[in-house]
Amino acid sequence: MKSLGLRLPLIPNNKGNLDVLRTSDEITDQNIKNFIKTSKGSRIMNRKLGLGLRRYLGEFLNDSLRNRISEIIEDNLRQRFHNLKNLDVIVEQNQRENYDILVSYSHKNDFSNTPNRSIKIKIQ
Repeated sequence: MKSLGLRLPLIPNNKGNLDVLRTSDEITDQNIKNFIKTSKGSRIMNRKLGLGLRRYLGEFLNDSLRNRISEIIEDNLRQRFHNLKNLDVIVEQNQRENYDILVSYSHKNDFSNTPNRSIKIKIQ
């Protein structure tokens, strides 16, 4: 099967080859993860890219902060990824005071009854 891109980070698999992405779903998952983990201002060619969620680490995750982080993520994903629908974001604080973010979505051009895709992202 033809590959569509490389899986990031670039780490050799057990055969010594780089892992590849083979579906548009895998590419979308990787793009969403990388976008959410990017700190605002860290990309030299696009200083506005990123969310800067690390600034919230260490704060107690009450309902107000959980809602604020969810809204930031949802709003930015809607602006950057026009092909998503049924977008849902859940933010939880794990035992290390880091955040686990669960993003569920489906593609606008997917007219089948397949369930939403879900990806889990750790913000540390």
